[in-house]
Amino acid sequence: MVVHKVPTGNSRDRSVVSLPAMSGAGRMRDQLDRSARRWFVASVIIGAVLAIFFHALVGSFVVSINELSYGVLGRTLGAEVVASAWALLAFAGSALVFARYHSMIPGTGLWKGIRYGSAVGIIWLVGMLEGVALFGNPLLNEFLIGLSDAIPVMVMSILLGVFVFRSTSSTENVAGKPGQLQATGALLLIALVYVAVRYLGYVGGIIGSGHVERPVLTFVWTALMGLSVGVAFLLLLNAVLSESTTRSAARFGLGIFGVNWFVFMVFIPMLFEGVFVDVMIRVSLDIGAVVLGCYLALRFWYREG
Repeated sequence: MVVHKVPTGNSRDRSVVSLPAMSGAGRMRDQLDRSARRWFVASVIIGAVLAIFFHALVGSFVVSINELSYGVLGRTLGAEVVASAWALLAFAGSALVFARYHSMIPGTGLWKGIRYGSAVGIIWLVGMLEGVALFGNPLLNEFLIGLSDAIPVMVMSILLGVFVFRSTSSTENVAGKPGQLQATGALLLIALVYVAVRYLGYVGGIIGSGHVERPVLTFVWTALMGLSVGVAFLLLLNAVLSESTTRSAARFGLGIFGVNWFVFMVFIPMLFEGVFVDVMIRVSLDIGAVVLGCYLALRFWYREG
């Protein structure tokens, strides 16, 4: 702080206090904040535009086989507009989750982006493959459509990590590096719980499935999805650990998986009619399965209290 004496017309001097250093720091911080906000918005838009472009690219030779009809939004606005609106919603939602947990993901900004983008990308990619078991869609078709979402979310996450969330602080010292036995045990337990809960939904008629028409494909996809959730959990383990096992499980199951799974799945009821209830129940069932699986994995393999 600098104090200047300014002469005046009377016998007393007036002290003027200026804070040039603080003002400069404040302006710089404000500029950095504005720059980060611009990059945040730009990264979301780039990811959404890439997804729209890739979907348009593969859409010319990819045809899904299902009996769903367009809903009100699909008929009124058209599939292209609805898909574009969904892309902005989904990528913005995923980016906000990254913003919430980035400081707890280990590594530089680049590696934070790669970890988070890989976790979300694998969930979205494998999630898209459910159409093979559910509707009998060709595997290659669903895989290409899934890549059209997985690649852009990876690009968006890397941009966010490099230009917005560059801090290297994390809780890496809390979890350390899990041993192979720990990681394998957690992975298999999360997958097992996911499969068990999903089959309760299938057999009980709670959600639609292909377990009768395509039992092998249904089992393979369900197991693969459970394993994918386990991989995502391990990639972001440091970001979810806390002093409470319940809180840690909720952080991943609700905060990370839950939000990303919801914004991914909400496209279906946005475009098609008659599927809202099924999709919401499906998402809720999956979130419950993941929270339970993560809780048990943390309890048995990481001995959290």
